Amino acid sequence: MQALFCRPTKAVKETRPGSKRTHFNEFKSMQSYIVYRKAMALTLTLIILLCISMILFSLYYLKSTTLAFIFFIGVVLPLLFIDWVIKMFTRKIIINLNEVSFSIITIKNNGQEERNETYLLEEISTYNIQFPTRKFSAITFNLREGKAREYCFFKEKKIAEQTNTTDLLGFFHKMIKDYNQRMPSNKQIIFVSSFMASQNGLICIVLMVVLLIVAIFIHILYQAKTLPITLFFGFALIVQLALKRKSDMDYYKKMQL
Repeated sequence: MQALFCRPTKAVKETRPGSKRTHFNEFKSMQSYIVYRKAMALTLTLIILLCISMILFSLYYLKSTTLAFIFFIGVVLPLLFIDWVIKMFTRKIIINLNEVSFSIITIKNNGQEERNETYLLEEISTYNIQFPTRKFSAITFNLREGKAREYCFFKEKKIAEQTNTTDLLGFFHKMIKDYNQRMPSNKQIIFVSSFMASQNGLICIVLMVVLLIVAIFIHILYQAKTLPITLFFGFALIVQLALKRKSDMDYYKKMQL
C-alpha cells in the first residue's frame, strides 16, 4: 500500500520581509471517489443514438417490429441500471497536497493503479468548482499549456475513511489561496466561476426566455385554446437553470471572501 502514496514534497519556507501570511505547509493525504462523468455521458449518448438508429432501420427498412423492440430495450436498459453504469466509471483516488504541488493517484475497481498524476501549482492558470448534479461536485484545473483536468467527486461518502467532499474542495481552495499570497499577480491561480454563474450562462438563460416568449406568442397567434405541455417543461427548465445560477453565484462569492 505504501507504493500508492506519493512522497511529500518539502514545504518551501520562503518569507518576504515585512509580510505576514499563513503557509499551507502541512502535507495532507486524502481518499475519495470520482466518476468519469464526461466519458460516461459520451458512452451513454453513443449507445442510445446507435440503438435509435437501429430502431429506425428495423422499422422502415427491415420492417421488423420485433428487432426494433430489442433495440428499444437497448435504449431503456442503461437508464434502468444507471447505478451500475455509474459504478463502471467510478474510481477510487488518493490525493496528496502540499504547498507547491499536489498528486492524484487513480485506482481501478480491481485495486490496480490506473494513473499517477502530479501537478505543480505554477503549472495551473485557473480553476473552478461546480456542482453538475445533486450527487456530484467537480473541480477543474486549467493548465497554462492549454489542457484541462476535471475531477468529479461523489458528495456522499462510500467508506468511512473517505474525506468529506466539501472539506476536500476546501483544502484545494486553501492550498491555492495560500499559494497566491506568496506569488506576484502574474503567477497567481485565478478562481473562475462556473458556466451558469458566468456572463455566458446569463446570456443562455435570457435566450431561452426569449425563445419561450416567441413560442407562446406564435401559439397565441394561431388562436390555440391551451398551451402545449412542452412550453410548461420549457418554463420549468428555465426556472431550474435560474436557481442553479443563483446557487453557483452564491458559492462563487462565498469562496471569493
